[in-house]
Amino acid sequence: STTNTIVGSGAFVLDSFVKGSGSKLTRRADYNWGPDYATHKGPAHFNEIDFKYLPEASVRLGALASGQVDAIDAVPPANFRSVQGNGNLQVVTKENPGVTSAFLLNISKGPFQDVKVRQAFQSAVNVAAAVKAAYFGTLKPADSILGPSTLYYEPRLGGKWGFDLAKANRLLDEAGWKEKDADGIRKKDGQRLTLHYVYDSAQVGDSDITLAQAAQYQVRQAGFDLQLDPVDAGGYTARTNANDYDLVSLYYVRAEPDILRTVFHSAYAPPNGANYARINSLDEKLSKAIGASDAERKRLYAEIQTEIIDQAYAVPRYVAAYQLGASKKLLGVSWATNAKPNFYDAWLNP
Repeated sequence: STTNTIVGSGAFVLDSFVKGSGSKLTRRADYNWGPDYATHKGPAHFNEIDFKYLPEASVRLGALASGQVDAIDAVPPANFRSVQGNGNLQVVTKENPGVTSAFLLNISKGPFQDVKVRQAFQSAVNVAAAVKAAYFGTLKPADSILGPSTLYYEPRLGGKWGFDLAKANRLLDEAGWKEKDADGIRKKDGQRLTLHYVYDSAQVGDSDITLAQAAQYQVRQAGFDLQLDPVDAGGYTARTNANDYDLVSLYYVRAEPDILRTVFHSAYAPPNGANYARINSLDEKLSKAIGASDAERKRLYAEIQTEIIDQAYAVPRYVAAYQLGASKKLLGVSWATNAKPNFYDAWLNP
């Protein structure tokens, strides 16, 4: 039989782990090799940290409000304001670096082979309104494929694209989708302008489904028939490997813009990675940027981000963020470069 052992070098050691229930960390007494950015040296302030798995949002919120736990992961957007309004609680939001939450448009088949149809779709989605409806104003709409806290984020893209229904209609006319059926869906050569958004229903949360439904309604105004196709994890892999989809959604948390290679280099087309847009036009720039000088990398990543928006390979949706709900007694939480909380410097005010 194989034994699973965990080897760590941090301020805490794993005391116990029960699958589906939780785990317990205890302080490493002789710890004295903390990072330079920490506010203290030596062992952590906490004697132990207990992690509990509470998948139900209402249970998690109840445990925080009643003081059974001192902090929770993923405050549900609908409850964000009530947690903030509770005098004993706080919400700390840390925006993720990396690839923003986006629709990736499959350019290798169907209507999205035409750049004008992709640009029309990008213009027909009112990102700000959809994100507000889904996330109650708790997350920022994204203006690029990289989040603002990512190295070499290109800030000038926001003005280059956005909701413009007249532009969407004009582009679809130009692309030959001029006819409309009785439902207001555009047609060309007898085919309806139908798109399939395939998603893993276990991975895509309620808020993201609300966002997709908002986008479905919005793009219908331009004559797109956006179909939502929920599948299980196996179905998602099967559909994407078989190239049987028009768009998917994802985000990636990384501080380093090289994460764009995983999502937009042809070597990572399914089943090898996350190039669900199935493009190859960025290969040279993505490869060149790995070992280039700072100035050259900055220039290349600005060009890459610009092409992704201009060619409508993606529709950025929101800047994903870690939303920590916590007791106001919890102090000293710091944040790792991947926007995850770090409890080495943390303590509880009595």
